[in-house]
Amino acid sequence: MIEGIGTPELTKGELKIEFKLTYCSNVKRVELVELSTNKRTVLTPLKGELNNLSIGNHYVVFDYKTANLFVDDEFVLHVFIDSCASLVKEKKYVAPEVLTKTKYKPHSVLLKLGVAGVGVFAALSANSIKSDFDSKVKVLNDLSQSLPQVNEQLQTLNDLETWNNAYSEAQKAQKTGLLNAMVATSILSLGYEIFLLTTKTNKIDKGFSFQPSSTLNGLSLTYKF
Repeated sequence: MIEGIGTPELTKGELKIEFKLTYCSNVKRVELVELSTNKRTVLTPLKGELNNLSIGNHYVVFDYKTANLFVDDEFVLHVFIDSCASLVKEKKYVAPEVLTKTKYKPHSVLLKLGVAGVGVFAALSANSIKSDFDSKVKVLNDLSQSLPQVNEQLQTLNDLETWNNAYSEAQKAQKTGLLNAMVATSILSLGYEIFLLTTKTNKIDKGFSFQPSSTLNGLSLTYKF
């Protein structure tokens, strides 16, 4: 609402209503308010520009003689406005629907061979460590049974040195930590190998390709490595 200034043109029977705008506006209506009674009267019809008014000073004209409106009181004028409707409709971008088809391919043969190789190596290493330890323990047990003893005591220094050497070799062959690591590696490799054989991976098409641009028009060129 903007308070207007009324300028009567008595000879013409017209009321010139001046007002100032600070943004593009449309005049919705003009009301005359009598101060003593607060009576409101909508002035119509109005002459002049009413829609899409630019920033600045404007006026409309009301013919009070034709409308047969006479006010014997002090009054004020109120000009009711609203902002201009946008003349250009906002463009909305609707992304084109792109249908994609996922392709799958078996895992790399080199990867499978590599995993299998690691598993076989770990299994053979574990078997070698276990076999070496078992053989050293067998030698020690055989010596314990074959060497002459009295009350479980060896009779000669030669026999004692032989038994001690066999015992030392058996201790060296007892590589429990390495054996466990090789067994675990072998089991994990077997599990991963089964996964590679029973599943497939996404196939990525490498090279240049065209697709709709993210802007309103056009295409975009992409390259997949």
